[in-house]
Amino acid sequence: MISLLTSRHQEIVQLIGRDGLTYLRAAKKLGISQHTLRAHIRVICDRLGKPRLINPRAFVVLLAEEQDRAD
Repeated sequence: MISLLTSRHQEIVQLIGRDGLTYLRAAKKLGISQHTLRAHIRVICDRLGKPRLINPRAFVVLLAEEQDRAD
């Protein structure tokens, strides 16, 4: 599923899902605003069909865990 994402989106999954960074720290590390980071997360969720009831951050963490199992 993560293969459907751009390299930038995969990097965001890595930073938030695997490394556990907050949105603020991840945004700073990427050199973007929190607003832009949240927009990227919305795209990730939409592209992968995230159910509306799941928190976006939790969804990204689940993606990272799924990728770890696949590796």
